Amino acid sequence: MDALCPFHEEKHPSFSINTKTGYFICRHEDLKGSLADLVSFIKGFSLPEAKEWLQNNYREREVMVSDITAKLLTRPLENGILQKWLERYYSLPVDKMSSYFFERGFTVDTMGQFGVRYDEEANSILFPVRDERKTIISFVERKIPPCEVRFMYPQGFQKVLFPMERFEGDRVILVEGPLDAMWLHQHNIKEGLCLFGASLSNRQLKWLQKKTTEVILALDNDMEGWVATDTIRRKLNGLTVRKIQLPRERKDIQEVEGQYLHNLIAESKLMLF
Repeated sequence: MDALCPFHEEKHPSFSINTKTGYFICRHEDLKGSLADLVSFIKGFSLPEAKEWLQNNYREREVMVSDITAKLLTRPLENGILQKWLERYYSLPVDKMSSYFFERGFTVDTMGQFGVRYDEEANSILFPVRDERKTIISFVERKIPPCEVRFMYPQGFQKVLFPMERFEGDRVILVEGPLDAMWLHQHNIKEGLCLFGASLSNRQLKWLQKKTTEVILALDNDMEGWVATDTIRRKLNGLTVRKIQLPRERKDIQEVEGQYLHNLIAESKLMLF
């Protein structure tokens, strides 16, 4: 079966999948693999997580591969999810912002560059995620504390890197959260990209392998960040990998500013495999 590729914007199908076995191939980028690989790529899971997802969702009844792939290949825009977020986003004022955003050190200029808007009713900030062509593919909603929910993404969110459309160079500085990435760009560090968490998806990995030669890891200064740094380092085999050592009292890169931020990047340590 031929279909529009779930990994690329296109008008003519470049993606084929065997509806009996689940084996697929993307001719645009020469990606190929099993049904579990497809789940892994689309949902940002590791391969074991993808196999577990298939088992948990389809173990109690026989389901044709075509039924599974039909759900996997449905684009957010086509099922109306992204459209609802777009309508909500564009209904928000462009000249209003929570003091929380500025208290964290962000500027009006950064607010405008990244299209950050404030939803007063939901008490959250909302901003778009774009692909390399600057097309909006998803949104991030950041609930304002003391709400326990921190970041939320639309259902069907595909884990990319943020902000891909602003990335420059062949070196990447990886951080966990989108506000961390905004912080780097506010300080004119345009190699900053966020993972949307403390793990590296297969889709993100393939992009890094294709686009970069060096990766600097600047994950959060906590146990989860330390463990993720070591795990991601092993995944990036073949690339030069460095690590930023944050001061003990700083939780993440957003707590570092000015020349000190640039100094930490310059002093990042090479990680050996």
